[in-house]
Amino acid sequence: MAAVVALAFSGLLVLAQLGMFVGMGKAWTATIDRATADIMILPPGAEGLQGGGASLPRRVMPMVWSHPEVEAVADLDGSWGRLRSIPKPGDDTTKPRQPEQVQITAIDTGPDAVTIPSDYSTELVEALRQPFAIAVDETSLGRLGVQLGDKAIYNGKTVHVRAVLRGYPNMQIASVVMSRDTLRMLGEANNGNRVGPLMVRIKDPGRAEI
Repeated sequence: MAAVVALAFSGLLVLAQLGMFVGMGKAWTATIDRATADIMILPPGAEGLQGGGASLPRRVMPMVWSHPEVEAVADLDGSWGRLRSIPKPGDDTTKPRQPEQVQITAIDTGPDAVTIPSDYSTELVEALRQPFAIAVDETSLGRLGVQLGDKAIYNGKTVHVRAVLRGYPNMQIASVVMSRDTLRMLGEANNGNRVGPLMVRIKDPGRAEI
């Protein structure tokens, strides 16, 4: 009986660990998974976002746009950096908070943009249209030491927490969302000849597998 119990416990432990790793993987791609794209175009040979080589020639974008069934195309853009909260009146300044490493995900904020997650409200997208606006998941607020309406320093520049996300936790690193325009104003947007994976929305989603 003890052996049976031990075997069952081991099985549950494996399932729990598997669920944890799947959840961690989903945390990195939540914004992408919930976008309104029907197709993602990766570089040749890539088996996933981490499958080696994440860029395509920029000239591929107009080629995709030219397809009669394509409705929208956008490249994925983002960055990495350090974010530090700004002390408020009354805070203990003898122990300044250290900057936290953050992952930046950029979205387009134009009407019906393909990179906007389907669960983003109109108010949230409108908030991100403001210059230097960022959104932070509620689970990362304490880690970053910020609240809605606060200012913070990201890579030496001031940003504003204009929105709080729910349902986008990441145990490994705090995720920050901003508009592509803000990323550009921060000097971190990709303007080179190669772009990240392409998000594509087609007129008939049912044909995405064809």
